Amino acid sequence: MATENQDKLSTKNETDIENVKTGLSRMTDEDIQNIFDHAFEDLQRSKLDPNHANVE
Repeated sequence: MATENQDKLSTKNETDIENVKTGLSRMTDEDIQNIFDHAFEDLQRSKLDPNHANVE
């Protein structure tokens, strides 16, 4: 039973990895830049306001 569960988990992990690779391959440079811009803005806000919490 443990081996069967490990096999299922291994298959799920492989599927998850493939899904992430597919998603990343579809990202444009603009998508990546937007992610970094958003993270940088959050970092700057957190430096200005120690009580800042990103709750989006």
